[in-house]
Amino acid sequence: MASEPLLRVRDLGVTFRSGGADTVASSGVTYDLAPGEILAVVGESGSGKSVSALALTRLLPAAPACRVTGSVLLEGEELVGLPEERLAKVRGKRIAYIFQEPGTSMNPVYTIGFQIAEAVKAHRPEVTGADVRRTVEASLDAVGIREPARAADSYPHELSGGMLQRAMIAMALACEPKVLVADEPTTALDVTIQKQIMELLARLRRERGMSILLITHNFGIVANTADNVLVMSQGRVVEQGPVARVMSAPEHPYTRGLIACIPRLGQRRRRLPTLEDHLRESAQA
Repeated sequence: MASEPLLRVRDLGVTFRSGGADTVASSGVTYDLAPGEILAVVGESGSGKSVSALALTRLLPAAPACRVTGSVLLEGEELVGLPEERLAKVRGKRIAYIFQEPGTSMNPVYTIGFQIAEAVKAHRPEVTGADVRRTVEASLDAVGIREPARAADSYPHELSGGMLQRAMIAMALACEPKVLVADEPTTALDVTIQKQIMELLARLRRERGMSILLITHNFGIVANTADNVLVMSQGRVVEQGPVARVMSAPEHPYTRGLIACIPRLGQRRRRLPTLEDHLRESAQA
């Protein structure tokens, strides 16, 4: 018998209001995230991937500037409409985020260790005194940083991009979340470091049984990492299913267009097809 979803999202929508006009950023987003599952959310920039993920814990402007509708059930608890003081206990502790561009997500005037310790103190009150420092270093060690004590005493600008991304992952893991939202975790990293980061996330999933919502535009990462995939376009889900099925037999023209844009060795073309090219060909067929 299949286990109950850890996260159940139904008809999730985000609408921004500016200058008296409403702009719908996403609508009707529906999916389940099972315990220990990696679910990839794929789409081009502006398709609604990140804003839908931020809406899970209302990391968006307050009403009336932004309105979140629908249902987000985390282990049976409804998060949409949850009072701010209770929702603050969900962020970081039960649902943690790895944001794009770790260099801009870390505060440049505080050490890495200080910033991770802040998260530990906020969400794990049972960890006190010297145990906070030990937890910080253990988290850095868990993500493959060889000298965790030295990294903890470093400032963000003293670490490379790959090391800083590992530190961001360590901060999220320090609070022992049930769900990790990884928003373009390999942005601005070279391909070797990208591979290391994705292998790290896969290993942590296996070791901790953690569920991961992976936001990306890279179908290559999806094919090698995720269990299931959800494809978004213009704020809506256009296709979802097991990665193997979607990659081998995509049903929606938009999904076929995304996959067709992947460069392939040995394929001789004057230029790569655009999404518009593929959608136009599908409409004419």
